[in-house]
Amino acid sequence: MGIVLASSIGLLMLLFFAQQPLRQQLWLYLLNPDLLIGQWFGAGQMTLGFFDRLPILLVALATAALMLLAGNSARRLLGIDGTLTPLERLVFGALLGYGMLATVVLVVGLFTTKGIYFGIGLALLGLIAVVDLVAHQRGWLALVRSSASLKNPREAWTGTERALAIIIGLLIGVTLWGSILPPHDFDVREYHLQVPKEWYQAGQISFLTHNVYGNMPLLAEVPAIVAMNLFRGDLDWWHGALAGKLLMAVASMIAAGSIYSIARRLSLGRLSSLLAVAIYVSHPWALHVSIGGLNDGVLASFALLTLHALLLDVSLTQRAILAGLAAGMACCCKYPALALVLLPALVWIVRDALLVLKTTEHSTQSQKNDSQAAWRSAAIATAAFLAASLVTIGPWYGKNLYFTGNPVYPLAGSVFGAPPFDDEAISRWERAHQVPRDDKGNRYTPAQLASSLWRALVTGEYASAALPLFVIGILFAVRAAGPSRAIALWLLWGLAIWWLVSHRLDRFLLPILPLAALLAAIACDNLLKLCAIDPALPILQKRSWGFLALLLILLMDGALILASPLAADNRWFVSLAALRVDATQGGDPTFPRRVRESHAILNQVLPRDELGVLLVGDAAPFDIERPCSYNVCFNPCLLCDWTIGPTDDEIRLAFSSRSVGYLLVDWAEIARYQSAGNYGYDPRFHPQLVEQLVQRKIIEPIALEPLIEGHQRSFSLYRLTPATPPPKP
Repeated sequence: MGIVLASSIGLLMLLFFAQQPLRQQLWLYLLNPDLLIGQWFGAGQMTLGFFDRLPILLVALATAALMLLAGNSARRLLGIDGTLTPLERLVFGALLGYGMLATVVLVVGLFTTKGIYFGIGLALLGLIAVVDLVAHQRGWLALVRSSASLKNPREAWTGTERALAIIIGLLIGVTLWGSILPPHDFDVREYHLQVPKEWYQAGQISFLTHNVYGNMPLLAEVPAIVAMNLFRGDLDWWHGALAGKLLMAVASMIAAGSIYSIARRLSLGRLSSLLAVAIYVSHPWALHVSIGGLNDGVLASFALLTLHALLLDVSLTQRAILAGLAAGMACCCKYPALALVLLPALVWIVRDALLVLKTTEHSTQSQKNDSQAAWRSAAIATAAFLAASLVTIGPWYGKNLYFTGNPVYPLAGSVFGAPPFDDEAISRWERAHQVPRDDKGNRYTPAQLASSLWRALVTGEYASAALPLFVIGILFAVRAAGPSRAIALWLLWGLAIWWLVSHRLDRFLLPILPLAALLAAIACDNLLKLCAIDPALPILQKRSWGFLALLLILLMDGALILASPLAADNRWFVSLAALRVDATQGGDPTFPRRVRESHAILNQVLPRDELGVLLVGDAAPFDIERPCSYNVCFNPCLLCDWTIGPTDDEIRLAFSSRSVGYLLVDWAEIARYQSAGNYGYDPRFHPQLVEQLVQRKIIEPIALEPLIEGHQRSFSLYRLTPATPPPKP
């Protein structure tokens, strides 16, 4: 039976790669590794750099240390340290501290207009943590010593396990190194790093009427504001953003510690537990979001921390509080966590409480008293979970409730409203984020289900060859009792939510990826038993060679994705200064230009004055190094607000009062938004509006030489003209 299953896995993996022509091309790098290595150094066309990452690493390390101190304080306050391994103490301390620091930044930023108060708030948080550390007579040396004792001396590690652990460490290390590079993804430059940049430069956290995404919970992103405060100079925001991007990658990779710890708590072997970690840290989606600066990996870590808390061997109330804090922090990363994390965790707590009641239901008076106490305990645990969740959710959702009357802004706009959206904008938002329809207008058909799963799990650009292990793990877990079955049901619930109520983007499955990795570990553990392979001596057994070959293919596939441009920009040893301007790569197909030509012109060609620019269509201004005003496609077009109706003098005043001297219209982006099936754009905008401003001599076009020879420009740049003086009498 075991041999049949193992052979089936190998066959399914081959079929997977047959559906992935792009992944097949990656394996060709093994025949020409010089090409891949050359990409790491910019193909010999860019200035190299290595030590320029050091300030970013140091700032990220200082911020992470503050997080860990604060998180350790919270963890010790709950009194659970005695039941945790050193690795678990590190995981809980780091992630709790991450959420605490982000929440402090939010609260302090909302109630101040001066950036210096960020530092004051953080100093107070750090002081509390240090006092707690000293009070418990623990120092960093003790933490290091305890971490060094992760390996149980009674359980010697095999050579295979050591090798797998080293590979995992290398994968995580390279991922973190790659995360220091400037962002490529549109979403990251539109809001994940752009919004912290705006708040930092404004010295205050506020409601953004021009960027709807900036009003969603951004717990994963705001630690970048801390890092920005620790840099100095004109580019403090840029270097701080890279440090924040690194911190997000660290938070994403911390899930590896939870995966291993949970697998061991499920009594899985060390080899199977390490395999689960390897599957996660080498998964294409985990690599892409961690390096790219997307927040899905941070959400996945908090979601897994919630499960981890529920499996601890502590009192029901302690588990409820810890799980509530973690679930609340997950909900402050992205709204879908309300259904993906908070609701399943609440069901788990209620189920545990009912199990306690079931064991105390007897007829004697003494036992009836015990039953009443159990009811109180169950009620307290449920209330504790909800209260702990509210502590973390409250500030983030309360901000939107205060500014808009809608705690989940801009979701449920048709119910709560979503100012400044009008009915047309709300309709566009809901249409853009609805469950997709097929050609016949259907949303839920067997064909759609099969197509969605096939794309997400098999043919998608970032699908994983470990899929057969996920499926077999579900089968083993559902047949089992206890936590394994609950994990499988949680994963199936996540799949159902993804398909039934979301717009089915593959990336939105990432929060349940750690659960899939755990199920893969369950599959691996059972297969080793069925194949009668002794995990202590796998290399010496012929029957284990097939298993090791499958493992090697999985790891090599992940390593090739990580090393190539598929996961993200892989110019690991190019200087950050060169990557910031990215001036030499416009014509190289291997490295599409990171900085848009329009942004390069604004940064490098226009005079270095203090005049800002108004962007129309362009909603990803992170790389622009001068003041800019913009709006995302769902928000009202600022050009329309400023120019439709007012007189010429009033229009000039609208520009000059905001120190805006330039107008950039990105026609290609506007056309993309207005194309069939896309998000749409403010219906008030039309090209004639710009033409009329030129005819009225309010703006004038700026003639510029192309930065890229032969490149057809898809934007127009204008200058605000001075007012014509009245004629002399």
